[in-house]
Amino acid sequence: MQKKQIIFTITVLCLIVLLFLITAGCVRDELRLISEKLNDYEITLSLHTEDNTLSGHTKLRYTNGSDSSVSALEFRLIPNAYREDAKNPAVDKTARNEAYPDGLSYGGITVTAVKIDGETADFSITGDDEDVLSVPLGKELFLNDSTEAEITYSVRLANVRHRLGYSDGIYNLANAYPVLCYEENGTFIRHPYTAIGDPFVTPAANYSVTFIVPEGFTVAHSGDLKEKTVSDGSVTYRFEQKCIRDFSLCASEKFSVLSAVKDKTEIKYFYRKDSDPDSTLRLISDCFGFFSSSFGKYPYGTYCVAETTLAAAGGMEYPNLVFVSDDLKRDSFNKVVIHETAHQWWYGLVGNDQFNEAWLDEGLAEYSVILFYKAFPDYGDAAETLKNSYKRYKLFYDVIINYKKDLDTSMSRPLTDFPNAQSYAVITYLKGMLMTDSLYDTVGEKRFSKALRRYFEAGKYSIATPELFISCFEKEYGSDMKKWFSSWLNGNAVIG
Repeated sequence: MQKKQIIFTITVLCLIVLLFLITAGCVRDELRLISEKLNDYEITLSLHTEDNTLSGHTKLRYTNGSDSSVSALEFRLIPNAYREDAKNPAVDKTARNEAYPDGLSYGGITVTAVKIDGETADFSITGDDEDVLSVPLGKELFLNDSTEAEITYSVRLANVRHRLGYSDGIYNLANAYPVLCYEENGTFIRHPYTAIGDPFVTPAANYSVTFIVPEGFTVAHSGDLKEKTVSDGSVTYRFEQKCIRDFSLCASEKFSVLSAVKDKTEIKYFYRKDSDPDSTLRLISDCFGFFSSSFGKYPYGTYCVAETTLAAAGGMEYPNLVFVSDDLKRDSFNKVVIHETAHQWWYGLVGNDQFNEAWLDEGLAEYSVILFYKAFPDYGDAAETLKNSYKRYKLFYDVIINYKKDLDTSMSRPLTDFPNAQSYAVITYLKGMLMTDSLYDTVGEKRFSKALRRYFEAGKYSIATPELFISCFEKEYGSDMKKWFSSWLNGNAVIG
């Protein structure tokens, strides 16, 4: 009998190991198969701390995936939002004193050369705010036709506590390179930069990035670290990752690093001021593991959290990397860590139009904090957080409605339609979370969880739409929910 039990136990263990290997292999195969249909970025960036600039070279292998022909490529030049004369400046005027503690500072990007398929090409800087690089191809690309564009450029960094810039010995390097504009049926969409929200719509692509920094710098990063070499006072990092939306970095000589492994992913915490980094790393691991098991498996090998200099925003999300402000008090800091980690699923894996439908990722990320608190009450009180959120929304509504009778509380609108940062935060984050909580109560916990997993599977690696989100809940709920969603998204829902 004992021998049979031993054989049975060994058999079960073998099956568990086999299932784990099959699951891990499926994730790798999924990334490989998806990546074959995506554009490829090969980027080299060098950080020059003596004058706070970047020199860069980007090679994009582009394939036309639409039925419409393409005769030119258009790239967003996000660093130009930091120019002195920018029409749409990167930092909201209400946050300038906090963002520029050393006084106003300016940056920008200069494109010096462009090649198409190895030949020197004409180009122009266009857009309403000198924020688009237009490159005529000299030919038409039809479905599945490909071309290779090379761009050489330099970036002047502003002294600013923001997503792109330097402050207090830390370099935040997000949106630092020319990135292809979002494309719909052969047309490139030129969304303006806005200081409010995240004015981005970014399809997944494959990235290979070489980053050169002075020796002594530690680098938080998107992608997986493949190689690190030291030579003549500089360090060269090489990162790679398939199927991610963009690529960001955060570099400093002041960082310390802690790491852990969760569900085959290396979690790295880069910190400077944190007085209890071990607790922070434990929080990151716990919420990462919870989201992976609740929403869908995280397919990448690395996730980095950087405690860095940010003003007006508690955190910023990027694939495999998030920034968290070093000015936050502990409770707020922890909540931002959870929220930004949730963005690895809602934005990072399941993309959306953050310019026109910001509620879709922000509302889900906020409510993911509530779900985590329910599962791990030692980190926060879900019921109390929801109660306070309802009070905050009601206070905002009551105050504003007293002097503005036509208050717009619609959620589905472009960033340019929000009058200020406060309105954006309340409608997108707070109301988005409250809508999701009401959705949870309407469909029930079991159907809610199944609908979220359905949405994750249907939307990952793509630009998901509100229609997809709604349809996933309709399928699990078994009934038409369009009127229910419409009352929230159009501003008709009464929140008591």
